[in-house]
Amino acid sequence: MKEDSSFEKNKIFFAIIIGAIIIGLFIFTSIIIINNNPDSSPPDPLNPSPNLEPNNPDQPDESQYEPISNPTYTVTKIVDGDTITLSNNEKIRFIGINTEEKGQKCYQEATDRLAELILNKKVRLETDIDKVDKYGRSLRFVFLENENINTLLVKEGLATIYTVGSNKKYLSELEKAQREAREGQGCIWQKSSSCKDCIGIAYLNSNAEGNDCTNPNDEYIKFSNSCNVECDITSWTIKDEATHIYTFPEFILQSNSLMTLKSGKGTDTTEVLFWDNHGNSAQCPAIWNNDGDTIYLRDKQGSLVLEYGY
Repeated sequence: MKEDSSFEKNKIFFAIIIGAIIIGLFIFTSIIIINNNPDSSPPDPLNPSPNLEPNNPDQPDESQYEPISNPTYTVTKIVDGDTITLSNNEKIRFIGINTEEKGQKCYQEATDRLAELILNKKVRLETDIDKVDKYGRSLRFVFLENENINTLLVKEGLATIYTVGSNKKYLSELEKAQREAREGQGCIWQKSSSCKDCIGIAYLNSNAEGNDCTNPNDEYIKFSNSCNVECDITSWTIKDEATHIYTFPEFILQSNSLMTLKSGKGTDTTEVLFWDNHGNSAQCPAIWNNDGDTIYLRDKQGSLVLEYGY
């Protein structure tokens, strides 16, 4: 009986050993599987993992919105102060700014400065909402390394702010630059001494009755001379934010009097002048934007007599 009892005890002992080995192998195998597949790790109550959901084919792949570096291009031609041509023959119109037209003060200064800055150099381009203008030119912000050239031209008094459509990127930066240029009287902000503090705008009607394009003579500005001396405004110019320019004919604005400039056609008198616009919007002779614009009045030397924004 003792031998049978000893045999039974040995059987139980070996069974325990084998069971322990099997359990150990199971635990070891589980650890290996978990380490090779971290997504199957049990949740940590102190650092719970987000719920894992199957891929949704309707969900956009956000990796497509990762920023990519903008390519650089060599500037091969300076057209004017706000337009350039690249090595790929693409014509670029600077967004958010406008420089003076040929023959006006600061036109050549802006053109020469732009050539000095970026001609034959590599520049980086940035787009805004509206990417092409009505002439087919690409609208871009131009960067030389990290310098925004659009803003720099405004800051140096060689360009003014000119927003078109939905393009408002960097607007606050441009506005700050223009305030600095105006305060410093940079190039286009140099003030005139002609009839100093005499000329003003008594009234502006920018929104003609009905269709502005078919009723341009109801779009007009009344200029005043509040001084006791007459003002010779011959060859003075008036311009909007865009590129509409009117040059005054031989004209004397009498002391303490008014003169009206209408956008449409007519015969000039001693009190009323007619713009008779034939500029880039000749299909519509209206000049002044109903939703806001700026009037720049300059003497015959190109110095600023008044700036009036509405």
